[in-house]
Amino acid sequence: MILIVGSSNDDILYFESILKNKKEFSVLNQFTAYSGEIFNQKVMLLKDIYSSYLSAAVISHVIEKFMVILVIYVGEVQSFTDSLNVGDICICRQTVVADVNLSDVTTVSKGQIPGFQQSFLSNAEITEAIYSLLENRTSVPHRLCTFISTNYHPEDKEKMDAVANNDMIFGIAGEVVLSSEIGGIAIASKLHDVPYASVAVVGRKIGYKSGIQEYLNVLEQYTNIGKVVISLIGDIGRTDVVKQ
Repeated sequence: MILIVGSSNDDILYFESILKNKKEFSVLNQFTAYSGEIFNQKVMLLKDIYSSYLSAAVISHVIEKFMVILVIYVGEVQSFTDSLNVGDICICRQTVVADVNLSDVTTVSKGQIPGFQQSFLSNAEITEAIYSLLENRTSVPHRLCTFISTNYHPEDKEKMDAVANNDMIFGIAGEVVLSSEIGGIAIASKLHDVPYASVAVVGRKIGYKSGIQEYLNVLEQYTNIGKVVISLIGDIGRTDVVKQ
């Protein structure tokens, strides 16, 4: 089964609208989920997932119970890099957990959990496929980005001083976005040896509040993201794009 995870209802609404043989149910008696088929592939949608604490626990449970072969996180991210604008689409190349610092008690870097690398790489084949589909099917700006996972939404870059220096987080080059949920998803996927990927839209830039126009722009890009993920699912059904 392919698991698609979002936070709000808007995040997964496109997928829900085209899910065949849809069944609604509850996960852990609290979280709304839908199961069905897309291009003859079994798909599960999960929403109301907020924070990496929650996503790690819930996604681990779902992977174990439903024999998940791939986790895809969709939704909205916050841009840290100035070159990323509201409405840009970001594809995750790696995830780093920002609010972890055990460097004073063991030999690890900031953002590194003992026993793991500092970054959790997304599945290369899936990431490449998503990027290629966006290249061919939309003119919307799209970038390969590092997703930094925090359990809060910082109001400005100064709030990230503990991990940022000279407009860089952990010294990571390239474009960076912030997401509350992706860290837990990456950890759960790593623990269960299940590939993960993410494609999301910039909903606001750090230090700025979003308005109605930005919200409408985000909703428009949800459709573009939905079409790309649906095409990806179709490709998975025809090829060995997911490596076990």
